[in-house]
Amino acid sequence: MTKNLADELQRTARQALAGLQPVAQGDEFGGLPFRRLVAAVFRGRYLLFGTTFLGLLIGLFLAITTVNTYVSEGRFQFTATGAERLRVDTASAAETSQEMMAAGATYILSNNDLLERVVKRLGPNRILQPYEPGKGEENGVKSLFFRIQRDWNMTREEDRKPEAALRHLKRTILVDAPRYSGMLVATCVANNPELAREILGTWMDEAKRWHIETYDDTKSYDAAKKRYEESKVALDSANKAMAEFLVRKAKVLSFDADKERLEVELGGAAGRESDLRAEIKSKEEEIKGLKAMLDGPSALPLTIKMKVKQSAASQDAIARLEQDIVAKDLELRQLKTAVLNQDSSDVRRLQGTVKSMREQLKEMKDELRDAPLVEEDVDNPLRKKAQEDLILRESELTTGRAKLEAATTLRTEKETELRRLIELEPDYSRLLSAKLSADSDVHATEALWKQAQEKRVLGEGNFSSLKPIQNASLPLEKEGPNRGKLIFGAFAVGLFLGLGVLVLRALPDDVVRTRDDLERIEGLAVIGVMPSLDGKNLRRHAALREQGW
Repeated sequence: MTKNLADELQRTARQALAGLQPVAQGDEFGGLPFRRLVAAVFRGRYLLFGTTFLGLLIGLFLAITTVNTYVSEGRFQFTATGAERLRVDTASAAETSQEMMAAGATYILSNNDLLERVVKRLGPNRILQPYEPGKGEENGVKSLFFRIQRDWNMTREEDRKPEAALRHLKRTILVDAPRYSGMLVATCVANNPELAREILGTWMDEAKRWHIETYDDTKSYDAAKKRYEESKVALDSANKAMAEFLVRKAKVLSFDADKERLEVELGGAAGRESDLRAEIKSKEEEIKGLKAMLDGPSALPLTIKMKVKQSAASQDAIARLEQDIVAKDLELRQLKTAVLNQDSSDVRRLQGTVKSMREQLKEMKDELRDAPLVEEDVDNPLRKKAQEDLILRESELTTGRAKLEAATTLRTEKETELRRLIELEPDYSRLLSAKLSADSDVHATEALWKQAQEKRVLGEGNFSSLKPIQNASLPLEKEGPNRGKLIFGAFAVGLFLGLGVLVLRALPDDVVRTRDDLERIEGLAVIGVMPSLDGKNLRRHAALREQGW
C-alpha cells in the first residue's frame, strides 16, 4: 500500500467517524468556539491589558489636555427684499435680486476682508489668547492639571501673527441661515466666555459695517434728504392752514377744547332753563291758589270775631313801652361810661326815668292780665297772611321770569356758537388729518434722513438690510469637553481593539494545546495524555509515589 493510498483511507475513515458523531454547532472545523475565544483571551491577557491601559492613558491625556470651549451666539435680521430701498428710491428696487442677496449673505459674512477687520480691531494677541484655567490656584491636584493644560496649549508669542489669528477665526466663527426664518445665526467658539462674546460682538459690528459698504447706493442720500425737506414744508403748510382756520374762521384757540366746553355750557344752560320753567310754573300755581283765597266765592272773610281783653293797655302799647325802656337803659349805660361821677344829676335823672317807665310797664301788664274778655271784630289773620304771600310770590315770579329770559338767551347763544363749530368740524377734521399725516411723514422721513446720513459716512445703500436682533451672548456654561466621556471612550476603544487583535490571532491558530484540539483536528478519540516532563510535573509525581499512589 502506498503512502498516498494509506492517507486517503485514513481521511475516509475520519470522515465516516465525523458523520457518526456530528460536531456541535460552533465547534466546526475552522470556526471559533467560545472556549477557544476565552482561551485566546486568557493567553493574550497581557496584550488585552496593554491595549486597554493604553486607551485609558490616551483618554486620560485627552481629558487633561483638552481645553474648555464656550460658544457665544448672535442673530441678525436679514432683509433682501429691498424694503428700505423702496421707501427711498422705488425706481431702482429691482436692480438687485432677492434670491441673489439671500444666497450671498452667508458668503459675504464669511469674507476674509471682514475677518481681517476683526483681527485688526482686536489684535492677534487677544484672539489667540492662551488658555489659562485655574489662574491663581497654587496648591492641590487641580492646580497640577491646570498647569499641564496651560503648558500643553501654550501659544508662543512669536506665533501670534495676523495670519494665525485669521485661520483661527475661520475655524471658530460660523454663520448659518435657517430656511424660512429671515435670520442669520452666528456663533463663535473660544476657550473663555468673555473672549467668545468679545470676538463675536466685534465680528457682528464689523459685519454690519461690511454689509453696508458692500451694497452701496449713492442715490439714497439725496432722495432721503429731498423727501425730508418736502415733508417739513408740507408740515409747515399744514400748521399754517390750521392756525389760520382757528383764528379767522373758527375764532377759537383750541377747536376740540372749545367745542367740548360749549357742549358742557349748553347742557348747563338748558338744565338751568328747564329748572326755571318748572319753578315759574310752580309759582304761578301758588299765586292762582292765593288769589282764589282772596277773591271769589270761596274767599276768606275780611274780619272774624274774637274774644279779647277790654283794657286801655293794649299789646301794642306794652310793646312800645318795652322798646322805650330798652332805649333809655342803653342811654343810661352810655352816660355812665362817659362821665366820671356816677352820682351826677343826669345819671340820677335817667335812672329815675327808667324806674318810672318800668313801674308803668308793670301796671299796664297787671291791668291787661286782669281785664275782662269781650267779643270784637278783628282783621282775619289768614287773609292777611295770604295777602303777604301773594305779594311775595308775585315778586318771586317776576324775578324768575327775568332769570328765565336770561337763561334762554344764554342757551340760544351757546347753541348758535356750538352749531357754528359743528358746521366747521369737517374742515377742521380735514386740516387735522392733513397735519397729523404731515407730522407722521416728517418723523418717518427724519428717521430715514438720519439713517441716510449715517449711511453716507459708510457709503451704505438700501439693497438689503442686516440688523442685529440679538447681541453676542455671554456663555454661562461650557460647551465641552465631556472629560468623563473622553476617558470612557478611549478605555472602550483600547478594550475592543485588544479583543479584535486576539480574535484575528485566534482564527488561523491551529496549534494543538489540549486533548480537544487533537480530537478536533484528527477526528480520533484520545486514549491517554502524556504530561509534560517539566520540573513541576516531576516533583508532583515524586510526591505521589512517596504517598503510595
